[in-house]
Amino acid sequence: MPNTHSLYNPGANVTGHATSEVAASRFVKVAGARNGGNIAVVHATAGSRVLGVAGHAAKAGDLVHVLRGSRIVGVESTGAIAAGADVAAGADGKAATASEGDAIVGQAVDAASEGIVYVALA
Repeated sequence: MPNTHSLYNPGANVTGHATSEVAASRFVKVAGARNGGNIAVVHATAGSRVLGVAGHAAKAGDLVHVLRGSRIVGVESTGAIAAGADVAAGADGKAATASEGDAIVGQAVDAASEGIVYVALA
């Protein structure tokens, strides 16, 4: 029987263990070794590789649902992002227009509005 555990399905959502406070709708990245079988996560830093988007807020030490895969999610933005722009992690896990050398995490499917941009995850 095939293994259906989320760690063996790279497009599946995962449960993360927040190593510091995580805000909802922010990019998160791997923070270190797994904790209790869950991937340790923290807000992504500018230009870093992203694991997914926090599905809800979590305090340090709590579990957080991490949205991954081919889906469109709302992410807090650092400012204006044009529809169709490549998106990267900006400061404190917020979405930013990708610059040369950034890890591209998706594409904006609409212009950023009221601090949220909708991103088709790569």
